[in-house]
Amino acid sequence: MRAVARTHPPDVDRRSRAIRSETRNEKIDLRVTPSAKRALQIAVCAAQRTVSGFVLESAMARAEETLPDRRYFGLDANQWEAFQAALDAAPRSVPRMKRLLRQPRVFERE
Repeated sequence: MRAVARTHPPDVDRRSRAIRSETRNEKIDLRVTPSAKRALQIAVCAAQRTVSGFVLESAMARAEETLPDRRYFGLDANQWEAFQAALDAAPRSVPRMKRLLRQPRVFERE
């Protein structure tokens, strides 16, 4: 089996469609500098959008760029084999971890 890097995981596209079809009843307040507001207004006019639509679309595009690499990763054949070998290997003893786990937890301390 081989892991394949994807530019857009299938659930990202599904999530985008679901978000567009939902009723917009949640609100986000945003404070900006006067120059940032002017830049947004110029971009909004150029894109022929509303400020709300432009900001939401831009923020969602950024969210979709940010999230997939936190859940999906691509490996070539050699990396996949090394990953599988690491998963199959017996756990190694880590004395420092054993000591740490023997210590009382923060909420268990007196």
